[in-house]
Amino acid sequence: MTEENLQETVPEPEQAEEEKKGGFTREKFKEELKLFLENFIYLATCLSVLETYRSLVLLQFGINQFAHGYVIAVSAGLVMGKLTTLSRRIKAFEIFDSKPLIWSILYRSAMMTVFVKLFKTVEELVFKSGHEISGDHALVLTITHFAGTMFVFMVLFTVRGLEERLGEGRLKELFFSPPSSEDCNQE
Repeated sequence: MTEENLQETVPEPEQAEEEKKGGFTREKFKEELKLFLENFIYLATCLSVLETYRSLVLLQFGINQFAHGYVIAVSAGLVMGKLTTLSRRIKAFEIFDSKPLIWSILYRSAMMTVFVKLFKTVEELVFKSGHEISGDHALVLTITHFAGTMFVFMVLFTVRGLEERLGEGRLKELFFSPPSSEDCNQE
């Protein structure tokens, strides 16, 4: 083992002490940043798709909000990406973690969907567009947007939950690696 490799495997005294205290190390920062970027890219993309749907419906009423919708979708993706990353450490999100995975997924998804709705409500108060849809159309648009958002978070938390329960990298291996000879022989 070279001296360079030895230095990589032995943590510095300050770093080891910070880990004991539950501090934030460089490795934890890199891991959190990677997870945040994954969450942000996924959420910004999915919320943009939902905004495209919403904007197409609004266009039928003569309201063009494509650019505004995409700015809000990316902003919400940024905020919700960070909140989703932090949700692993927020006690309120851990209520159903000792139950079957489906309950944790549904609970976390519902919580995040409510946060998205709150975000959109604040956005509508701050950036009043002056365009309102009345009646059943508004209700249908709200319900479908809510259901779509819930589905987006269910997929995200299903992947995160399976990754956590199966072990780091196992889900990726199951999806993207050919089955091993042991897996084929078990059938």
